[in-house]
Amino acid sequence: MKVILWNGLRGVVSQPKKCEDALRQIDDRQYADELLDDGYNSIIKYGICFYKKHCKIKCCKN
Repeated sequence: MKVILWNGLRGVVSQPKKCEDALRQIDDRQYADELLDDGYNSIIKYGICFYKKHCKIKCCKN
């Protein structure tokens, strides 16, 4: 199961930090907890940030 959160940016230089922020937000808001409660044991979380044609993706496996 996958949990994805994306952020739009105002500049390309802040992409790595915003991806980390998106992953942190998934944990803070406990988006994956309901999936774990439903019996999913392998969850991949993605933080995706984009600015115009630039895109940065970070993932974390739970």
